Amino acid sequence: MNKPLDKHNRIVWVDYLRCIGLLLVVAAHVFGTSSPILQLLFGCNVAIMVVVSGYCSVRSSECSIIEYYTKRGRQMIIRPWVFFIVYFLLIGLLNIGKQYPYSYLQVIKTFLFMDGIGYTWIICVFVVTAISTPIYSLILDKTPRIKLVFPIMYWILASVLFVIPVDFSIVKILLYVVGYVFLSFIGFVICIDRHLINKYLATGVIVICFCLTIIIKQHGDVFDLSSNKYPPTVYYITYGMIVSLILVKVLERFENKFRSLNVSKAIIVMSKHSFDIYLWHVFGLYVSSSIKNDWLRFFVVLIVSIFCATAYNKIIKVIKRK
Repeated sequence: MNKPLDKHNRIVWVDYLRCIGLLLVVAAHVFGTSSPILQLLFGCNVAIMVVVSGYCSVRSSECSIIEYYTKRGRQMIIRPWVFFIVYFLLIGLLNIGKQYPYSYLQVIKTFLFMDGIGYTWIICVFVVTAISTPIYSLILDKTPRIKLVFPIMYWILASVLFVIPVDFSIVKILLYVVGYVFLSFIGFVICIDRHLINKYLATGVIVICFCLTIIIKQHGDVFDLSSNKYPPTVYYITYGMIVSLILVKVLERFENKFRSLNVSKAIIVMSKHSFDIYLWHVFGLYVSSSIKNDWLRFFVVLIVSIFCATAYNKIIKVIKRK
């Protein structure tokens, strides 16, 4: 087994990978997925974020379960709620004298992570995968074979549902939960056993070829990853896993190079605040909605998100000191 994440030394290529995922998520919400190239480019964004989260959770899972869930609960539930309160207040200030743009139902759904204002469903994904992390650690200690058994079980089950779609809410929820838990699990495992990357990649390619065969036989669009995202099918999840693992293999080779780059300081800061930047990009999308040029809007959203997330964290630190 490879040595897990060091508690003291930051792995910079992980910061780069997290930032790649974050930028792709923000870009997808600005540029959309109107072409095959954009479908392929943005079809892996959430997967990258979840795989990185699973990879980094190896370190956080080493504390006690109570400490872990307390910390993750504050980060994944309380922190977004505080943001939503600030967000809705800011939107109110921007719409003084006008009709408030959100209904009571949208506000309630937002706090329940039911995509009320849009883009908040990803928080629910991270909550589910965070809950699962201690379970990975416990099962892996007792049954190491689960590193291969669980992925194979997922691929078999999800492939059956890909061939024979079942239009039941419980099945859709199952695809959401198991699919993203699978990605998080992959990230967790490759952190402690790097040798499995090639096995996961090889099996993933076989699964993708199977999916492409089914899509072509059904005269579907092989580039239509968006329609496979809600709920996430085996095609969408496996494609995201493959891209994520390829990026892991490529980026980790440049660890020493990344450490010497001046831009790495900014990447590390952005990575540390990636969750807050994601939250604030929703506000950035709102205030930039009148901008017609997609590239200009992308940079405005990014600047607003980073500025607000940085200011927000500084205010929180000042409040905590008092």
